[in-house]
Amino acid sequence: MGERINQTVEIIKHTVDIEEKGVKLKLTIVDTPGFGDAVNNNECWKPITDYIDQQFEQYFRDESGLNRKNIQDNRVHCCLYFIPPFGHGLRPVDVEFMKALHEKVNVVPLIAKADCLMPVEVKKLKDRIREEIDKFGIKVYQFPDCDSDEDDEFKQQDKELKESTPFAVIGSNTVVEAKGQRVRGRLYPWGIVEVENQSHCDFVKLRNMLIRTHMHDLKDVTCDVHYENYRAQCIQQMTSKLTQENRMDSPIPILPLPTPDVETEKLIKMKDEELHDNQLSSLPNGLLDGLPALRTVTLHGNPWVCDCGLLYLRSWLLKQEDRSLYRNITCSSPPGLQGRLVMYLVEEEVLQSCRYWYCNLALASQVSLMVFIVMQAILLLFLILFLRRFEKLSQEARHTAEESLTGRETGSDNEFVPLKERTE
Repeated sequence: MGERINQTVEIIKHTVDIEEKGVKLKLTIVDTPGFGDAVNNNECWKPITDYIDQQFEQYFRDESGLNRKNIQDNRVHCCLYFIPPFGHGLRPVDVEFMKALHEKVNVVPLIAKADCLMPVEVKKLKDRIREEIDKFGIKVYQFPDCDSDEDDEFKQQDKELKESTPFAVIGSNTVVEAKGQRVRGRLYPWGIVEVENQSHCDFVKLRNMLIRTHMHDLKDVTCDVHYENYRAQCIQQMTSKLTQENRMDSPIPILPLPTPDVETEKLIKMKDEELHDNQLSSLPNGLLDGLPALRTVTLHGNPWVCDCGLLYLRSWLLKQEDRSLYRNITCSSPPGLQGRLVMYLVEEEVLQSCRYWYCNLALASQVSLMVFIVMQAILLLFLILFLRRFEKLSQEARHTAEESLTGRETGSDNEFVPLKERTE
Protein backbone atom coordinates (compact mmCIF):
# COMPACT_ATOMS: atom_id res chain seq x y z
CA MET A 1 0.00 0.00 0.00
CA GLY A 2 1.37 3.38 -0.94
CA GLU A 3 2.00 6.10 1.58
CA ARG A 4 -1.11 8.19 2.21
CA ILE A 5 -0.93 11.97 1.72
CA ASN A 6 -0.70 13.96 4.92
CA GLN A 7 -4.13 15.07 6.07
CA THR A 8 -3.20 18.73 6.33
CA VAL A 9 -3.58 21.25 3.55
CA GLU A 10 -0.21 22.46 2.30
CA ILE A 11 0.60 25.31 -0.07
CA ILE A 12 3.30 24.36 -2.57
CA LYS A 13 4.33 26.67 -5.41
CA HIS A 14 5.82 25.52 -8.71
CA THR A 15 7.05 28.08 -11.25
CA VAL A 16 7.80 27.21 -14.86
CA ASP A 17 8.88 29.33 -17.82
CA ILE A 18 7.02 28.67 -21.07
CA GLU A 19 8.15 30.01 -24.44
CA GLU A 20 6.12 29.66 -27.62
CA LYS A 21 6.98 31.42 -30.89
CA GLY A 22 9.23 33.88 -29.08
CA VAL A 23 6.60 34.76 -26.45
CA LYS A 24 7.73 34.03 -22.88
CA LEU A 25 5.28 33.22 -20.10
CA LYS A 26 6.07 32.71 -16.43
CA LEU A 27 3.46 30.33 -15.05
CA THR A 28 3.11 29.73 -11.31
CA ILE A 29 1.11 26.70 -10.16
CA VAL A 30 0.07 26.52 -6.51
CA ASP A 31 -0.69 22.98 -5.37
CA THR A 32 -2.69 22.15 -2.23
CA PRO A 33 -2.04 18.50 -1.34
CA GLY A 34 -4.08 17.15 1.55
CA PHE A 35 -7.25 19.09 0.79
CA GLY A 36 -10.34 17.09 1.78
CA ASP A 37 -8.38 14.12 3.11
CA ALA A 38 -9.08 14.69 6.80
CA VAL A 39 -11.86 12.99 8.73
CA ASN A 40 -13.28 16.39 9.70
CA ASN A 41 -13.22 18.65 6.65
CA ASN A 42 -14.94 21.56 8.34
CA GLU A 43 -13.43 24.75 6.88
CA CYS A 44 -10.61 22.78 5.27
CA TRP A 45 -10.52 25.49 2.60
CA LYS A 46 -9.41 28.15 5.12
CA PRO A 47 -5.66 27.87 4.31
CA ILE A 48 -6.47 28.34 0.62
CA THR A 49 -8.67 31.41 1.13
CA ASP A 50 -6.05 32.84 3.49
CA TYR A 51 -3.37 32.37 0.85
CA ILE A 52 -5.46 34.18 -1.79
CA ASP A 53 -6.12 37.04 0.65
CA GLN A 54 -2.42 37.24 1.48
CA GLN A 55 -1.55 37.73 -2.19
CA PHE A 56 -4.22 40.43 -2.47
CA GLU A 57 -2.88 42.09 0.67
CA GLN A 58 0.71 42.04 -0.59
CA TYR A 59 -0.34 43.54 -3.92
CA PHE A 60 -2.39 46.19 -2.10
CA ARG A 61 0.64 47.13 0.03
CA ASP A 62 2.91 47.31 -3.02
CA GLU A 63 0.34 49.35 -4.90
CA SER A 64 0.09 51.80 -1.99
CA GLY A 65 3.87 52.16 -1.70
CA LEU A 66 6.28 54.55 -3.35
CA ASN A 67 7.73 52.18 -5.95
CA ARG A 68 4.66 51.20 -7.95
CA LYS A 69 6.38 50.70 -11.29
CA ASN A 70 7.94 47.31 -10.50
CA ILE A 71 5.13 45.52 -8.68
CA GLN A 72 5.32 41.74 -8.82
CA ASP A 73 1.86 40.31 -9.37
CA ASN A 74 1.47 37.10 -7.34
CA ARG A 75 -2.33 37.21 -7.25
CA VAL A 76 -4.16 33.97 -8.02
CA HIS A 77 -5.89 34.43 -11.37
CA CYS A 78 -7.56 31.03 -11.63
CA CYS A 79 -8.48 28.12 -9.35
CA LEU A 80 -8.71 24.68 -10.96
CA TYR A 81 -11.02 22.67 -8.71
CA PHE A 82 -10.86 18.92 -9.32
CA ILE A 83 -14.09 17.01 -8.74
CA PRO A 84 -13.79 13.25 -8.16
CA PRO A 85 -15.35 11.11 -10.90
CA PHE A 86 -16.88 8.80 -8.32
CA GLY A 87 -20.35 9.65 -7.06
CA HIS A 88 -23.28 11.39 -8.64
CA GLY A 89 -22.24 15.03 -8.73
CA LEU A 90 -20.91 17.54 -6.23
CA ARG A 91 -20.10 16.57 -2.67
CA PRO A 92 -21.00 18.93 0.21
CA VAL A 93 -17.33 19.86 0.57
CA ASP A 94 -17.21 20.73 -3.14
CA VAL A 95 -20.17 23.08 -2.80
CA GLU A 96 -18.84 24.78 0.32
CA PHE A 97 -15.34 25.17 -1.10
CA MET A 98 -16.43 26.76 -4.38
CA LYS A 99 -18.88 29.07 -2.58
CA ALA A 100 -16.08 30.14 -0.23
CA LEU A 101 -13.81 31.02 -3.16
CA HIS A 102 -16.09 32.20 -5.98
CA GLU A 103 -15.95 35.84 -4.76
CA LYS A 104 -12.14 35.77 -4.52
CA VAL A 105 -10.90 33.95 -7.62
CA ASN A 106 -12.00 32.60 -11.00
CA VAL A 107 -13.17 29.06 -10.24
CA VAL A 108 -12.85 26.55 -13.10
CA PRO A 109 -14.32 23.14 -12.14
CA LEU A 110 -12.68 20.02 -13.58
CA ILE A 111 -13.56 16.33 -13.56
CA ALA A 112 -10.45 14.46 -12.44
CA LYS A 113 -9.40 10.99 -13.62
CA ALA A 114 -11.82 11.05 -16.54
CA ASP A 115 -10.37 7.76 -17.84
CA CYS A 116 -12.36 6.04 -15.10
CA LEU A 117 -15.61 6.85 -16.90
CA MET A 118 -17.20 5.91 -20.18
CA PRO A 119 -17.96 8.78 -22.62
CA VAL A 120 -21.68 8.48 -21.82
CA GLU A 121 -20.93 8.65 -18.10
CA VAL A 122 -18.72 11.71 -18.61
CA LYS A 123 -21.52 13.54 -20.42
CA LYS A 124 -24.05 12.59 -17.76
CA LEU A 125 -21.74 13.74 -14.95
CA LYS A 126 -21.06 17.06 -16.69
CA ASP A 127 -24.78 17.75 -17.01
CA ARG A 128 -25.33 16.88 -13.35
CA ILE A 129 -22.50 19.14 -12.18
CA ARG A 130 -23.77 22.06 -14.28
CA GLU A 131 -27.25 21.64 -12.81
CA GLU A 132 -25.93 21.59 -9.24
CA ILE A 133 -23.71 24.63 -9.85
CA ASP A 134 -26.81 26.58 -10.89
CA LYS A 135 -28.87 25.09 -8.07
CA PHE A 136 -26.44 26.10 -5.30
CA GLY A 137 -25.66 29.52 -6.79
CA ILE A 138 -21.97 28.87 -7.37
CA LYS A 139 -20.32 31.56 -9.50
CA VAL A 140 -17.81 29.75 -11.68
CA TYR A 141 -15.78 31.50 -14.37
CA GLN A 142 -17.98 32.59 -17.28
CA PHE A 143 -16.54 32.68 -20.79
CA PRO A 144 -17.14 36.05 -22.47
CA ASP A 145 -19.36 36.11 -25.54
CA CYS A 146 -17.81 36.25 -29.00
CA ASP A 147 -18.18 39.35 -31.10
CA SER A 148 -20.33 39.12 -34.22
CA ASP A 149 -17.39 39.91 -36.51
CA GLU A 150 -15.18 37.07 -35.23
CA ASP A 151 -14.27 34.37 -37.73
CA ASP A 152 -16.24 31.12 -37.79
CA GLU A 153 -13.28 29.06 -36.55
CA PHE A 154 -12.94 31.12 -33.37
CA LYS A 155 -16.71 31.02 -32.78
CA GLN A 156 -16.72 27.25 -33.13
CA GLN A 157 -13.76 26.94 -30.76
CA ASP A 158 -15.49 29.15 -28.19
CA LYS A 159 -18.70 27.14 -28.53
CA GLU A 160 -16.83 23.87 -27.93
CA LEU A 161 -15.16 25.32 -24.83
CA LYS A 162 -18.49 26.36 -23.32
CA GLU A 163 -20.09 23.00 -24.09
CA SER A 164 -17.13 21.10 -22.59
CA THR A 165 -17.37 22.62 -19.11
CA PRO A 166 -16.63 21.24 -16.63
CA PHE A 167 -13.54 19.93 -18.40
CA ALA A 168 -12.88 16.20 -18.02
CA VAL A 169 -9.10 15.77 -17.78
CA ILE A 170 -6.54 13.02 -17.48
CA GLY A 171 -3.05 13.36 -16.02
CA SER A 172 0.10 11.38 -16.62
CA ASN A 173 3.81 11.77 -15.93
CA THR A 174 4.89 8.94 -18.20
CA VAL A 175 5.52 8.76 -21.94
CA VAL A 176 4.17 5.76 -23.84
CA GLU A 177 4.27 4.69 -27.48
CA ALA A 178 1.04 4.85 -29.47
CA LYS A 179 0.78 4.30 -33.24
CA GLY A 180 4.51 4.70 -33.67
CA GLN A 181 4.65 7.97 -31.72
CA ARG A 182 5.73 8.69 -28.20
CA VAL A 183 2.95 10.48 -26.35
CA ARG A 184 2.13 11.34 -22.76
CA GLY A 185 -0.56 9.01 -21.51
CA ARG A 186 -1.58 5.96 -19.52
CA LEU A 187 -1.08 2.35 -20.58
CA TYR A 188 -3.87 -0.11 -19.75
CA PRO A 189 -4.31 -3.76 -20.69
CA TRP A 190 -7.14 -2.73 -23.02
CA GLY A 191 -5.33 0.17 -24.65
CA ILE A 192 -3.70 3.58 -24.25
CA VAL A 193 -5.27 6.80 -23.00
CA GLU A 194 -3.55 9.86 -24.46
CA VAL A 195 -3.53 13.07 -22.44
CA GLU A 196 -3.39 15.34 -25.49
CA ASN A 197 -5.95 13.45 -27.55
CA GLN A 198 -9.17 15.51 -27.62
CA SER A 199 -11.25 12.39 -28.24
CA HIS A 200 -9.98 10.99 -24.92
CA CYS A 201 -10.21 14.05 -22.63
CA ASP A 202 -10.45 17.86 -22.51
CA PHE A 203 -6.87 18.57 -21.45
CA VAL A 204 -5.97 20.35 -24.71
CA LYS A 205 -9.04 22.58 -24.45
CA LEU A 206 -8.17 23.44 -20.86
CA ARG A 207 -4.57 24.27 -21.78
CA ASN A 208 -5.61 26.47 -24.69
CA MET A 209 -8.13 28.26 -22.52
CA LEU A 210 -5.63 28.97 -19.74
CA ILE A 211 -2.57 30.14 -21.66
CA ARG A 212 -3.91 31.17 -25.07
CA THR A 213 -7.51 32.21 -25.64
CA HIS A 214 -8.70 33.38 -22.20
CA MET A 215 -5.54 34.17 -20.25
CA HIS A 216 -6.00 37.94 -20.51
CA ASP A 217 -9.66 37.74 -19.56
CA LEU A 218 -8.82 35.71 -16.45
CA LYS A 219 -6.32 38.38 -15.42
CA ASP A 220 -8.74 41.21 -16.20
CA VAL A 221 -11.56 39.67 -14.15
CA THR A 222 -9.15 39.10 -11.26
CA CYS A 223 -7.94 42.70 -11.38
CA ASP A 224 -11.22 44.48 -12.14
CA VAL A 225 -13.63 42.37 -10.08
CA HIS A 226 -12.09 40.20 -7.36
CA TYR A 227 -9.20 42.47 -6.41
CA GLU A 228 -11.35 45.61 -6.58
CA ASN A 229 -13.84 43.99 -4.20
CA TYR A 230 -11.00 43.18 -1.80
CA ARG A 231 -9.53 46.66 -2.16
CA ALA A 232 -12.86 48.40 -1.52
CA GLN A 233 -13.39 46.22 1.56
CA CYS A 234 -9.91 47.06 2.89
CA ILE A 235 -10.42 50.79 2.41
CA GLN A 236 -13.78 50.64 4.15
CA GLN A 237 -12.31 48.70 7.09
CA MET A 238 -9.39 51.11 7.37
CA THR A 239 -11.77 54.07 7.33
CA SER A 240 -13.97 52.55 10.03
CA LYS A 241 -10.96 51.66 12.18
CA LEU A 242 -9.46 55.14 11.84
CA THR A 243 -12.77 56.72 12.78
CA GLN A 244 -13.05 54.58 15.92
CA GLU A 245 -9.46 55.32 16.99
CA ASN A 246 -9.95 59.04 16.53
CA ARG A 247 -13.10 58.94 18.62
CA MET A 248 -11.28 57.15 21.44
CA ASP A 249 -8.04 59.18 21.39
CA SER A 250 -9.26 62.68 20.62
CA PRO A 251 -10.91 64.64 23.49
CA ILE A 252 -12.46 66.95 20.92
CA PRO A 253 -15.51 65.56 19.14
CA ILE A 254 -14.70 64.99 15.50
CA LEU A 255 -16.89 64.39 12.54
CA PRO A 256 -16.87 60.79 11.29
CA LEU A 257 -15.16 60.15 8.00
CA PRO A 258 -17.62 59.76 5.18
CA THR A 259 -18.46 56.17 4.40
CA PRO A 260 -19.87 55.10 1.07
CA ASP A 261 -23.63 55.04 0.97
CA VAL A 262 -25.59 52.24 -0.61
CA GLU A 263 -25.65 53.78 -4.07
CA THR A 264 -21.93 54.61 -4.02
CA GLU A 265 -21.05 51.09 -2.85
CA LYS A 266 -23.27 49.72 -5.58
CA LEU A 267 -21.42 51.74 -8.21
CA ILE A 268 -18.01 50.70 -6.85
CA LYS A 269 -18.87 47.01 -7.03
CA MET A 270 -20.82 47.27 -10.26
CA LYS A 271 -19.75 44.63 -12.74
CA ASP A 272 -22.54 44.86 -15.30
CA GLU A 273 -24.23 48.00 -16.53
CA GLU A 274 -27.22 47.90 -18.87
CA LEU A 275 -27.41 51.12 -20.86
CA HIS A 276 -29.11 49.74 -23.93
CA ASP A 277 -32.41 51.12 -25.29
CA ASN A 278 -32.24 54.23 -23.10
CA GLN A 279 -32.40 56.91 -25.83
CA LEU A 280 -28.80 57.91 -25.12
CA SER A 281 -27.13 60.10 -27.72
CA SER A 282 -23.80 60.53 -25.89
CA LEU A 283 -22.07 59.74 -22.58
CA PRO A 284 -20.57 62.27 -20.15
CA ASN A 285 -16.78 62.27 -20.14
CA GLY A 286 -15.33 59.91 -17.51
CA LEU A 287 -18.62 58.12 -16.73
CA LEU A 288 -17.37 54.58 -17.38
CA ASP A 289 -13.85 55.30 -16.07
CA GLY A 290 -15.34 55.96 -12.63
CA LEU A 291 -16.50 52.33 -12.34
CA PRO A 292 -13.29 50.31 -11.78
CA ALA A 293 -15.10 47.01 -11.23
CA LEU A 294 -17.16 47.30 -14.39
CA ARG A 295 -16.87 44.10 -16.41
CA THR A 296 -19.55 44.28 -19.08
CA VAL A 297 -21.76 47.04 -20.40
CA THR A 298 -24.50 46.98 -23.02
CA LEU A 299 -24.82 50.10 -25.16
CA HIS A 300 -26.81 48.97 -28.19
CA GLY A 301 -30.22 50.32 -29.19
CA ASN A 302 -29.39 53.97 -28.48
CA PRO A 303 -29.58 56.83 -31.02
CA TRP A 304 -25.90 57.78 -30.84
CA VAL A 305 -25.04 61.14 -32.38
CA CYS A 306 -21.65 60.70 -34.03
CA ASP A 307 -20.21 64.16 -33.51
CA CYS A 308 -17.74 65.65 -31.05
CA GLY A 309 -19.75 64.25 -28.12
CA LEU A 310 -18.97 60.68 -29.23
CA LEU A 311 -15.20 60.99 -28.94
CA TYR A 312 -15.15 59.82 -25.29
CA LEU A 313 -17.29 56.73 -25.94
CA ARG A 314 -15.19 55.82 -29.00
CA SER A 315 -11.90 56.20 -27.11
CA TRP A 316 -13.25 54.11 -24.20
CA LEU A 317 -14.32 51.32 -26.55
CA LEU A 318 -10.90 51.28 -28.19
CA LYS A 319 -9.32 50.48 -24.80
CA GLN A 320 -11.54 47.44 -24.19
CA GLU A 321 -10.37 43.95 -25.10
CA ASP A 322 -13.86 42.44 -24.98
CA ARG A 323 -15.05 42.88 -28.55
CA SER A 324 -18.63 42.02 -27.59
CA LEU A 325 -18.94 45.55 -26.17
CA TYR A 326 -18.80 46.94 -29.70
CA ARG A 327 -21.85 45.07 -30.92
CA ASN A 328 -24.69 47.05 -32.54
CA ILE A 329 -23.45 50.48 -31.41
CA THR A 330 -24.47 52.45 -34.49
CA CYS A 331 -24.81 56.11 -35.42
CA SER A 332 -28.25 57.66 -35.83
CA SER A 333 -26.93 61.03 -37.03
CA PRO A 334 -25.54 62.99 -38.85
CA PRO A 335 -27.14 61.68 -42.07
CA GLY A 336 -23.76 60.93 -43.65
CA LEU A 337 -22.88 58.47 -40.84
CA GLN A 338 -26.33 57.04 -40.13
CA GLY A 339 -26.27 53.27 -39.61
CA ARG A 340 -22.47 53.06 -39.35
CA LEU A 341 -20.87 51.09 -36.49
CA VAL A 342 -19.12 53.42 -34.07
CA MET A 343 -16.02 51.23 -33.80
CA TYR A 344 -15.46 51.24 -37.56
CA LEU A 345 -15.66 55.00 -37.94
CA VAL A 346 -12.46 56.62 -39.07
CA GLU A 347 -11.33 59.34 -36.69
CA GLU A 348 -11.33 61.80 -39.57
CA GLU A 349 -15.07 61.19 -40.06
CA VAL A 350 -15.84 62.03 -36.44
CA LEU A 351 -13.60 65.08 -36.53
CA GLN A 352 -15.26 66.20 -39.76
CA SER A 353 -18.56 66.55 -37.92
CA CYS A 354 -16.70 68.57 -35.31
CA ARG A 355 -15.42 70.86 -38.05
CA TYR A 356 -18.96 71.45 -39.28
CA TRP A 357 -19.96 72.28 -35.75
CA TYR A 358 -17.00 74.61 -35.35
CA CYS A 359 -17.80 76.28 -38.69
CA ASN A 360 -21.37 76.84 -37.60
CA LEU A 361 -20.12 78.15 -34.30
CA ALA A 362 -17.68 80.48 -36.07
CA LEU A 363 -20.43 81.70 -38.40
CA ALA A 364 -22.74 82.31 -35.48
CA SER A 365 -19.95 84.15 -33.69
CA GLN A 366 -19.31 86.34 -36.73
CA VAL A 367 -23.01 87.15 -37.09
CA SER A 368 -23.23 87.96 -33.40
CA LEU A 369 -20.17 90.19 -33.69
CA MET A 370 -21.66 91.98 -36.71
CA VAL A 371 -24.95 92.57 -34.88
CA PHE A 372 -23.02 93.84 -31.88
CA ILE A 373 -21.03 96.28 -34.06
CA VAL A 374 -24.19 97.56 -35.77
CA MET A 375 -25.89 98.07 -32.41
CA GLN A 376 -22.85 99.91 -31.12
CA ALA A 377 -22.85 102.13 -34.24
CA ILE A 378 -26.54 102.94 -33.79
CA LEU A 379 -26.00 103.76 -30.13
CA LEU A 380 -23.02 105.94 -31.05
CA LEU A 381 -25.10 107.77 -33.67
CA PHE A 382 -27.86 108.41 -31.16
CA LEU A 383 -25.27 109.62 -28.69
CA ILE A 384 -23.78 112.06 -31.24
CA LEU A 385 -27.23 113.38 -32.16
CA PHE A 386 -28.10 113.76 -28.50
CA LEU A 387 -24.86 115.64 -27.80
CA ARG A 388 -25.41 117.95 -30.77
CA ARG A 389 -28.99 118.61 -29.69
CA PHE A 390 -27.79 119.24 -26.17
CA GLU A 391 -25.10 121.64 -27.43
CA LYS A 392 -27.65 123.52 -29.55
CA LEU A 393 -30.05 123.83 -26.66
CA SER A 394 -27.21 124.98 -24.43
CA GLN A 395 -26.24 127.68 -26.93
CA GLU A 396 -29.82 128.88 -27.21
CA ALA A 397 -30.19 128.98 -23.47
CA ARG A 398 -26.92 130.89 -23.11
CA HIS A 399 -27.94 133.36 -25.83
CA THR A 400 -31.34 133.93 -24.15
CA ALA A 401 -29.65 134.50 -20.82
CA GLU A 402 -27.28 137.06 -22.33
CA GLU A 403 -30.17 138.96 -23.95
CA SER A 404 -32.08 139.05 -20.68
CA LEU A 405 -29.02 140.41 -18.88
CA THR A 406 -28.49 143.10 -21.53
CA GLY A 407 -32.13 144.21 -21.31
CA ARG A 408 -31.96 144.61 -17.53
CA GLU A 409 -28.82 146.69 -17.74
CA THR A 410 -30.48 149.05 -20.28
CA GLY A 411 -33.56 149.50 -18.07
CA SER A 412 -31.40 150.40 -15.08
CA ASP A 413 -29.64 153.24 -16.98
CA ASN A 414 -32.96 154.82 -17.97
CA GLU A 415 -34.13 154.76 -14.37
CA PHE A 416 -31.23 156.84 -12.95
CA VAL A 417 -30.80 159.47 -15.69
CA PRO A 418 -32.24 162.89 -14.57
CA LEU A 419 -35.08 164.27 -16.61
CA LYS A 420 -33.55 167.67 -17.11
CA GLU A 421 -30.36 166.21 -18.48
CA ARG A 422 -32.28 164.18 -20.91
CA THR A 423 -34.22 167.33 -21.96
CA GLU A 424 -30.96 169.06 -22.67
